[in-house]
Amino acid sequence: MRRVNIFCVAVLSIFLFGCNLRAAFQPLPPMFENWEKRDSSDDEIKKSLLDCGYENPYTGFSEKVPLNTNAKGSLCMKKKGFRYLLGPIICEQKGWPSIPACEGRPCTSADDLVCRNVDLGYPQLKPVGKVK
Repeated sequence: MRRVNIFCVAVLSIFLFGCNLRAAFQPLPPMFENWEKRDSSDDEIKKSLLDCGYENPYTGFSEKVPLNTNAKGSLCMKKKGFRYLLGPIICEQKGWPSIPACEGRPCTSADDLVCRNVDLGYPQLKPVGKVK
């Protein structure tokens, strides 16, 4: 009887774990699907993302873009009346270092870690062209 119970628990655990794994390997949704505003179309969201400095309405920013640039883009979308569906935007999260865009100030030399990717050797990047 004990073996049957252990077997049932093991099978149930594997089944539940397997269902969770399948979701873990799904691709991220396009960036424009992470924002919403009442009565706005996908095209309007894509245009707003580009207007707010996002490199691409499908992928958002590349990993090389500084945290401050990401914060500026998110703040711009919020000011346009959009709501981020995946939780608080970066400026609303606790535990981040001081981010100039969140504080409404320009970058200074003391802000190197969030204004440019000094650890990777990349200069501060600006969006290049607009993707349709």
